[in-house]
Amino acid sequence: MAIAGEGRLALRAVTRPSARLKKRLAKHEWATVAVAVGLAMVVTTLLAFVFIGSSGRVITPDANAYYDRSFHPFEKSGDAPYIYRLLTPFLVNLLPMDHLIGFGLVNSAGFALLLFLTYYYIKRLSASKVYGLLGIAFLASCPVFVYTLSNTCLTDSLSFVFLIAAFIGLLERNDKLYLIALTVGVLNKETILLTVPLYFLLALEKRSFLISLRNSVAVALPAVAILLAVRVYFGTGEYHSAGTIEDVLEFHSHESILRIGFLAYSTFGVLWLLFLFGLKKANDRFLRYSLVFVPLVFAQLIIATDIARMLFIAFPVVMPIAFACLREARADKSRSLILPLTAFLTLIPLGGMALYYRSPGFIDPGLHNMYLDMSLLALQAAIATMVLLFDRETLTARTLSS
Repeated sequence: MAIAGEGRLALRAVTRPSARLKKRLAKHEWATVAVAVGLAMVVTTLLAFVFIGSSGRVITPDANAYYDRSFHPFEKSGDAPYIYRLLTPFLVNLLPMDHLIGFGLVNSAGFALLLFLTYYYIKRLSASKVYGLLGIAFLASCPVFVYTLSNTCLTDSLSFVFLIAAFIGLLERNDKLYLIALTVGVLNKETILLTVPLYFLLALEKRSFLISLRNSVAVALPAVAILLAVRVYFGTGEYHSAGTIEDVLEFHSHESILRIGFLAYSTFGVLWLLFLFGLKKANDRFLRYSLVFVPLVFAQLIIATDIARMLFIAFPVVMPIAFACLREARADKSRSLILPLTAFLTLIPLGGMALYYRSPGFIDPGLHNMYLDMSLLALQAAIATMVLLFDRETLTARTLSS
């Protein structure tokens, strides 16, 4: 009886503070999220200033194309596919300010909204506010996030916003939200159409094949009509030809396998490892169906030269499955295998930094700063390691069972 009484006292001592903390987090949830988003934006902006150089610059040909189009969004001259991505340049054109500042404002607001939506999306899938906050931390620490924030005149931020909004619409079975995200989002970047097969699979769960196919065509029709209308207006040129694929494949053939592998890994870092382990742990039907999106994202590499930015589009699938792995690994034997690997991946980028320092030509960083990328990848792996090591529920379970 004394032992049982001591056990109950220990349980109360552990659960009462936890319950109070949960109430406080629930009461101030969105204030906490706002602080987390603000902190993430400030830190990533500072990183962009320190490591990549001051933002507010046009540093790549595609960014330069979008900057030029912001002065005349509907002018028919220009290079494909940049002339088709109207929304961000058009919004900048509407703002009564210098266009570089306008791009900075639109994209900063877009990235902040992306972090808010990511929090909600991860929280809904994991049923955990903590993992929602981890979603903010991991997304904001991805090298691609920092790079696109620094390359001010890209259109990626709104593309990511519409993409995560589309996934939230699919998750919530909210056809209106999905239709709006798809129809408006295609004006910013056409890759959002890759979500339509997921809509079909989710519809197939409750309806027949023909009805699901009909509904999928109906929901995609406005976006496809806009896509075609924009291309008819501006013209297609040589971009929509086999020559584009040949040029891109030739470009990749001149890159070293090591560089291609690094760019692919740097997209999500340790999340790739957790994603692979999480494929068997993702019990949620939505997550299993969402895997259809991943090979479609990889298929884009035959028409795109920027590997990391293209693969980053898979974040609505990779991140929640990786977090499912983190949650489930606490309770099964895979934790003893995953933990050394995440710790190892913390050290690998640091070793890469030393290697790059000794031989700068070993990995050509291009526009990405090698030290920044390696530091962010090491940070992500370290966070994953700490989650596995110091998870509150795991420690509580061990305390009560000892």
